[in-house]
Amino acid sequence: MKAMVLERIGPVEKGPLAPAELAAPEPAPGQVRIKVEACGLCHTDLHEIEGELALPKLPLIPGHQVVGRVEKLAAGVENLQIGQRGLYGFGASAHIAIQVARHWGCEVYVFSRSAEHRKLAQQLGAAWTGRIDDQLPKKLHGSIIFAPAGQLVPPALEHLEKAGTCALAGIYMSQVPPLDYEKHLYHEKTLRSVANSTRRDGRELMKLAGEIKLETTTQPFPLEKVNQALQLLKAGKINGAAVLKIE
Repeated sequence: MKAMVLERIGPVEKGPLAPAELAAPEPAPGQVRIKVEACGLCHTDLHEIEGELALPKLPLIPGHQVVGRVEKLAAGVENLQIGQRGLYGFGASAHIAIQVARHWGCEVYVFSRSAEHRKLAQQLGAAWTGRIDDQLPKKLHGSIIFAPAGQLVPPALEHLEKAGTCALAGIYMSQVPPLDYEKHLYHEKTLRSVANSTRRDGRELMKLAGEIKLETTTQPFPLEKVNQALQLLKAGKINGAAVLKIE
């Protein structure tokens, strides 16, 4: 099988992923093997490749947002069939989340440093878009920080109404600056992190996606261009989701 392998930690600008031909793994009892057709890229991949998240071992084949078809079944698998399509993981979360929020009747305000990202948010129904230092027209009941940037936490808390909640969506976050209790947390404001999604979360999202008719914006790349795609992702130049196509 084709793969792009990480042999050593390093900045994506140096192209740390190298092409390789590997033997296809054999599924253990209760497992299936999926022939991957596409794989989304996300900031978790960046954090692993550049050493900001601890890795279990090297060499490693990154990538966890895969779509493909069941190619082989091991003993003990009862609810899947050969050729059935499989999906695991979520990517480019914000442009999916805004569609869910709008479906629920929420008024959505979007901060982004990218003009292209702000334009996409407007197309998806945002009531307002701006940069982090722009003046909001009103206080917010809740907020989600998708970027792994700790410096966004204080202004996000300032933008909240009393008893508002700010959720940190990433599994990695850079250093959060010191907070002022009265300015950032008083009046029962809440700051919380979010752990990994469960299979139940995935099933519920897939059901909701069918009801809403979610639309995804993707930028495709061939597998061998993964280093270039990661560099664009790091620079904030991917609008929607970067997706590797595996031929």
